[in-house]
Amino acid sequence: MKNKSRGLKYRFRAEDFYKILKSQKGKCFLTGRDVSGRRTQ
Repeated sequence: MKNKSRGLKYRFRAEDFYKILKSQKGKCFLTGRDVSGRRTQ
């Protein structure tokens, strides 16, 4: 699918994810569950 917005596209990088995760102290903002940076199954 193509995004039809013509504005500036922002690429979400891994560094941004970890910055947000660190500011939330490892807790999910919506659910309050513990969030780790590692991938789990």
